[in-house]
Amino acid sequence: MEASAQVRPVGKAVSIVQQVVQSKASGGGGAALSSGDSIYHGRQLRASASSRGEFELQDETRLVLNANSSLLLDDLVVGGGVSFAKLSLNAVSGAFRFISGNSPSEAYKISTAVSTLGIRGTAFDVYVGRGGETAVMLLRGRVQICRRAGVRTEESCEELSRRCQIALSERASDNVELLETGQQDVAGVPLEAAFPFAANQSVLNPEFRVRGASSCFSRRAILRDRLRIRQQLRLTRQ
Repeated sequence: MEASAQVRPVGKAVSIVQQVVQSKASGGGGAALSSGDSIYHGRQLRASASSRGEFELQDETRLVLNANSSLLLDDLVVGGGVSFAKLSLNAVSGAFRFISGNSPSEAYKISTAVSTLGIRGTAFDVYVGRGGETAVMLLRGRVQICRRAGVRTEESCEELSRRCQIALSERASDNVELLETGQQDVAGVPLEAAFPFAANQSVLNPEFRVRGASSCFSRRAILRDRLRIRQQLRLTRQ
């Protein structure tokens, strides 16, 4: 794929499973990516059904797109060395993994239809539903998720600082919600579907895995079992 004077490469595809297409932000058309291909500023990445893409940006930021997911490489300003002074990504829909690279924390901005994410040396998984509902599972570092201010509402934010914490922002709610440990679904879908890479990291190349991520699901399974046992004990005592 050729780059024009206005469109510069910002990274490359490390691994492509099935079909991931790179197209103009306006959508439509585009070209299927292969491992090693460059990805460009201002382009949209779309993974088809049963597909997956792993990408590394020039500052060593790593991104993963799951099947039926779409991400826009929205805006950037090149910094010194191998870093960005500004890097804006728009997670349109689907499931993603984000692992920050060598750029300053304040350079990163990730947005969805209803939320913005601020990061601090972070690795996390994101799910964006069709209605823009946004769920974030923290894997390392810290991340702040903010519900965008509306006409009649102020911005609402929550910060995740403990591994495996989950926050949810929905269009129908004015506030960001911290989800209870042991919850089995988020934004109307099972946790395993919203955060497929934490549920099963074996499908990813080693550099796109995050140590301890799988414990988020094993820990929740243990807590669910404990809750179920407690409920059964209460019933037997009645």
